[in-house]
Amino acid sequence: MNCADYIENFLAAHADGELVGDELRAAQEHVAQCAKCRELLAQERALKTLVRTRVGVLRTPAELRATLRSALDSADGVQAGAGGGDFGSRSAGRLKLRSPGVWVPLAVAAAIALFMLVPRALYRQTETVISQATATPQAVPLTPGGVPEFDIAIATIEQFNRRFEPNVTSDSFGHISDAFMRAKMPGLVLNFMPAGFKLVGGRLDRLPDGRLVTRTYYRGELGVILCSRFLANGMQAPPNLDHEVQGYYYYRYRGYSICVSFDAAGKFACVLLSNLPLKTFVQDVLAPSGH
Repeated sequence: MNCADYIENFLAAHADGELVGDELRAAQEHVAQCAKCRELLAQERALKTLVRTRVGVLRTPAELRATLRSALDSADGVQAGAGGGDFGSRSAGRLKLRSPGVWVPLAVAAAIALFMLVPRALYRQTETVISQATATPQAVPLTPGGVPEFDIAIATIEQFNRRFEPNVTSDSFGHISDAFMRAKMPGLVLNFMPAGFKLVGGRLDRLPDGRLVTRTYYRGELGVILCSRFLANGMQAPPNLDHEVQGYYYYRYRGYSICVSFDAAGKFACVLLSNLPLKTFVQDVLAPSGH
């Protein structure tokens, strides 16, 4: 299978989990050997996840509900006043208010208001999160001769295992991605649901040296996963790796399994960490997710 064949005939179905048998094996073998198609698969899955979360039903904000209720009550009052207090006139007024000529414009206005209010609320929340993330980071004990980025990730996941408090207050892939991008950080939020891991939530924090870091935390029956992304600042794959496949570097460090990768420009680093055995983490979790 070549790249053109995979992209044209298998990519979409692979991302949707629709391939089985020989087709699935062929697709998995190809992405395991092709960094380009592996990245396309990750992007396709992220896009499909984003679309699914955005198409869901949104609850109208309380502010908007109160405004619309007040507007409807006022409109009923105006209609009743115009009818001189006669019950028949008031009834006619309410019927007129609910006629298409009146409620269609109201519905359009409500839709426009919802479109404007929800993004503004999310933007205000993100601004607050970014502001909170500027607080002085806590110091993390480092392993002598170890890898600071790994020690920080381990301290973080152990803290999250005891108590996780997202500061991006949503478990929606789309909302978390938006918050990360507004902070001028990578917006890709990995989906490990096919491997049985649910996204618990996301955070924007600071590393001990002040760099902004995005964190997404996942839980499953087998264990936990933490994904951290931050400016690489010249970071390279640490030595003593277990193995490397197409730009993904795998480690066993202090009892944890770790995958390190970098974006195409080398600007951002990604550290994936789990308490699963390395073989299980790579074969059962990362490989189906395109890593």
